[in-house]
Amino acid sequence: MDPKLVTSANWVCGIDRQQQTSGVRTPRTATAMNSQDSKSGELPPTEIDLKEILSKSRHDNETRKSDPGRAFLVAGMLFVTVTALALRLALLDHSTWDLVGFSLPRLERIRGTGFWALIARPFSADEYAPFYTYAIAFADAIFPRSTDGKTVIKSVSILFDFATAIMLFALARLRWDDSRGAVAAYAALLFAPTVVLNGAYWGQSDIVYTAFLLGCFYFLLRCASIPAIVCFGLGFAFKPQAAWLGPFILMLVLRRYIRWWQLALVPGVYLVLALPAVYAGHSWWEVATIYVNSASTLGRTLNAHTANLYLFLDYLFGRLGLWPESIPVIAALGLALTVAVTILFAWRVAHSGVDVPSESMVLAALVSVLFVPQCLPHMHERYFFPADVFAIVLSVWNPAYWWVAVLMQFNSFVTYIHFLWGPRLMAQPVAGWLAVFGFTNNLQPVTGLVGIASILNALLLLWLWRVLMSSLKDPAGRIPNVVLLQDSWKLDLGG
Repeated sequence: MDPKLVTSANWVCGIDRQQQTSGVRTPRTATAMNSQDSKSGELPPTEIDLKEILSKSRHDNETRKSDPGRAFLVAGMLFVTVTALALRLALLDHSTWDLVGFSLPRLERIRGTGFWALIARPFSADEYAPFYTYAIAFADAIFPRSTDGKTVIKSVSILFDFATAIMLFALARLRWDDSRGAVAAYAALLFAPTVVLNGAYWGQSDIVYTAFLLGCFYFLLRCASIPAIVCFGLGFAFKPQAAWLGPFILMLVLRRYIRWWQLALVPGVYLVLALPAVYAGHSWWEVATIYVNSASTLGRTLNAHTANLYLFLDYLFGRLGLWPESIPVIAALGLALTVAVTILFAWRVAHSGVDVPSESMVLAALVSVLFVPQCLPHMHERYFFPADVFAIVLSVWNPAYWWVAVLMQFNSFVTYIHFLWGPRLMAQPVAGWLAVFGFTNNLQPVTGLVGIASILNALLLLWLWRVLMSSLKDPAGRIPNVVLLQDSWKLDLGG
């Protein structure tokens, strides 16, 4: 079964699963999908000559054999891997407040009292889900006892850096025949500034749940909705920010690419991973409400140094004290706005009435992980991390969008400066050229950059939304019902 043969009518596959197992691939249209027989669960085949499909498949195999970058593949992957690993090893010794105040004490408790004693402790308000503790404990069990704690904690993120890069490599191979492009995609992820800083420098683990989100996306392209939802559940079990992809998942459910019952796998995966915590003495209610309790630690600020428009509202009503009582009201309105935009997004894309080009699938995933942290209040600087990664995916899928990935890196990077280097910047005198503009400390221009990034993020979201909706309205931009993925870029662009 050729992995590059898909239909645009169904991003996931569009092929009857009984026919998949028999090796016969009969594509189906969006109309057929929407008129599915509720009794049999099978969809009527479209009238497309099977010889055409087989011919395209043979052409694809011949093209892959003539891969112009095949000789470069092994050497390129080895060079990128060694260089990226060396960069991360050089950053292992760096400490941050998050490491000193949270992650390292947790590791020391694992080493001092044992894994089971740690997870038996009452959950604190800012507790991560048990999955994070499992990962740290597993890493500590692998390394020698004398290994520095920073190395143990950061090793989890570094491992998932490479796992995510491998998934992006696989996506690029689905998209392009030239191995050089796949190696470039692999390198783009590993050397993206926010990816390097988040794990190897900062000691954060946002790459872990993002890796599962990318795995979810990959399996959707490969016709496997159940593994995709399991990956989504694993991401959510690690951190609630995996829900940023939720509007995209809801849209696929409304288009009947994912069955409603499959969504039960998300809490199912979470509860399965919670079994050790329950065995250690916690109640099911405790493990099920960890994320609800952690929401109480968000505080009264509308914005925690992230690049969304709440930065300006927080400055006006909170820091300047113009109307501090309005902050809870604004936060509640922001939550309602997020729900409304989620429904609007899922409904508009799901009821577009046309086959959806493969490029639009990537756009939809990026819009999903971009608008949720834009609409929600109380967001931290790292919460656009999935958007950073999916912007790279979009640039891999269509290199014309390279500037989107670069812009997302800038918008997120400037938000990291305050936390990572704020005390050092505050301790240094203001440069003369900054003092000319009236700055009295070195963090004031950083805040200005975050403000610019907030506006750019909002404008980028609006532009991507418009591009996505336009691609769904233009029949000329549709991909035919049977198409090779590596040819789809021509059709997506009307070529």
